Amino acid sequence: MGNSGEKLPRSELRSVTDNGRLEILHRMRNTLVHAWDARGLIVSRKNAFYCINNLSKPRLELLGRIRWSPRQWPAHVRLVDRVLKYSLLQVLATRSGRWLVADGHRFWCVDPDGAAKLIPRFSATRPMNRGFCETADGVVYVADYVPNLARLEPIRIYASTDLLHFEPVWEFAPGEIRHVHSLIPDPGGRRVWVLTGDLDHESRILYTDDSFSSLETFLAAGQQTRATDLVIHNGRVMWGMDSPLETSWIYEALVDNPLCYRRRYELPGPAYYTARNEAGGLYLGTTVEPGPAVRDHYGRIFGTDPQGEWREIHRRRDDLFPQYGIFYFPRGCLPENYLVFSQRALSPDEGFLTIARDRAWQ
Repeated sequence: MGNSGEKLPRSELRSVTDNGRLEILHRMRNTLVHAWDARGLIVSRKNAFYCINNLSKPRLELLGRIRWSPRQWPAHVRLVDRVLKYSLLQVLATRSGRWLVADGHRFWCVDPDGAAKLIPRFSATRPMNRGFCETADGVVYVADYVPNLARLEPIRIYASTDLLHFEPVWEFAPGEIRHVHSLIPDPGGRRVWVLTGDLDHESRILYTDDSFSSLETFLAAGQQTRATDLVIHNGRVMWGMDSPLETSWIYEALVDNPLCYRRRYELPGPAYYTARNEAGGLYLGTTVEPGPAVRDHYGRIFGTDPQGEWREIHRRRDDLFPQYGIFYFPRGCLPENYLVFSQRALSPDEGFLTIARDRAWQ
């Protein structure tokens, strides 16, 4: 595809201070963040995905587009698309130069020149936001994330080397888990972390070191190990509890001694996704969803300071639409002291991407 820049409307560029710690530099309407890599920030808008290579002066450089049929065009209206889910929800860059992209219904392989090929259906639905990854040997993995309320379905993890054909490489038997939340590549090698849920016996932090020939348990502690993302940092594994049933906490464990896990910070609701930057900041977002342990109607972002303490640095209230209020963060390590996030079902700025700097890490 061409690389012509898409200039942002003046109304979408604002510089304000949020909560005294986050300096909000830019907000971009109807934009979902996916990753930070050597190209810059990978984001999507509706049926296209882009790169932003300068966070201080953001311009959208087109990378690829999925053709919409006439019946999908109503999804240009944000409220309609929140129901139909035709916008791109997953975008993964691979070492081959191809892209794996998905909306709420289908997967495509997009070549470097922008040509999109529909991938034959291999899973009943798209994965959760962290439910796919690529390892250093060029294998792409995707996990089933289906409702499975009755636990009657087997849950599979699939693999592909060409992004066109996916085959099961692991299967959880019916009743073993509800679904897979996340597949997280370890930054230090071939390991892939596997996070499952949702009941106590289903909520585990697992890993494979042999391309899913086997799957080992790192930690299984009921709701304490119900998680949708984790960070591996300085020999430690950090995650937030994703539990609307019990009070959630940020936990930390030694990679080499997982039984020595400990609570770090109490949260007002379930935790979903995490982020980090080169300055040293770690970040985590909480959601708004039904459940006895969800204290109020606010989604929040928590971040560490240079002393390693967690603090609330941003909050937004849920809107009236019946969706969970979620903050989305990019994969990868953001540059300098930047923090970038998108938000769904949280107001104000529902559907916006926010580019900010964290003053604590100047």
